[in-house]
Amino acid sequence: MKKYLAWIPALVIMTAIFWFSAQPADVSTEMSDSVTRALLWTAEAVGLTDRLSPEQVHDLCGLLATPVRKTAHITEFAVLHLTVLFALFQWELPWKKWLKAALAVTVAYACTDELHQLFVPGRAGMVTDVLIDSTGAALITGLLWIVGRRREGTSGEDGTVWAAGRPEDRSRRFPGPDSRVKQMVQGAAIAAVYVVLTMAFRPISFGPVQFRISEALCVLPYFTPAAVPGVFLGCLISNLLGGAAALDVVFGSLATLMGAVGSRLFRKNRYLVSLPPIAANTLIIPWVLKYAYGSGDMVWFMMITVGAGEILAVGILGQLLLGALEPYREELF
Repeated sequence: MKKYLAWIPALVIMTAIFWFSAQPADVSTEMSDSVTRALLWTAEAVGLTDRLSPEQVHDLCGLLATPVRKTAHITEFAVLHLTVLFALFQWELPWKKWLKAALAVTVAYACTDELHQLFVPGRAGMVTDVLIDSTGAALITGLLWIVGRRREGTSGEDGTVWAAGRPEDRSRRFPGPDSRVKQMVQGAAIAAVYVVLTMAFRPISFGPVQFRISEALCVLPYFTPAAVPGVFLGCLISNLLGGAAALDVVFGSLATLMGAVGSRLFRKNRYLVSLPPIAANTLIIPWVLKYAYGSGDMVWFMMITVGAGEILAVGILGQLLLGALEPYREELF
């Protein structure tokens, strides 16, 4: 059973990639421009550039659109590759076959992704894009290959990296699911789910009266510390793609991070893990709405509306999610 459950993170990332690729060209361009504008604002804030005029920002968005988009593709397929490596690790293949099989799966999905884009308005599928998408996976494979070659012969006569061996030899085996890779995969999968849920329900995910369903994931630090950076990155990416104001990108994402950290601290009580995200967002987001968007509503009123949305998302949906995952805790986390 564990072998099949290990594919869940990979399937989540595949679904996220499919969703992004299903967006028409104009929507995809707007997402890329939102990321570029956020990067330019950050560059201004830290003093890397002078203050840019709206015309300069527009020109730079056009100039940086392709590099930003290709970098995003390389990153998402690199994350997919990590999840595939994690899944195939459970099948106890010889390490060379493990690396080759994982790379083959990632490249094959990159091919289907380009084929998919042929049927999306304004998008195109190109062989060169398959090569670009696979760059991150190839680099990860190359690094692991080097590590494997150096450790070859220390993990068992059959050439596998999963041979039991002597207890004193276990520390020399190829990095397995108990290493940092497992937490990286978990965090990436959680971030991907957060982004997909936020963008899929975009009309109700932003604004003074919001019900961000993805906030239910803020209870996941109850199971694993990887959920803390996972929900933070998911929120940050969602705010960037959603065209949020710069203050919202920064302080809205920090509110989610604070809530996730608090949930991790309260992990000994499953009912208390919902409180920190509710409190952090209720206290911070209304001020973000006031100063980032110029909302004319009273702060106390926005605290009520934002708090109500958080109670529904984290307090109710989050607890339902936690209860559904609890029986599979050992297999998933």
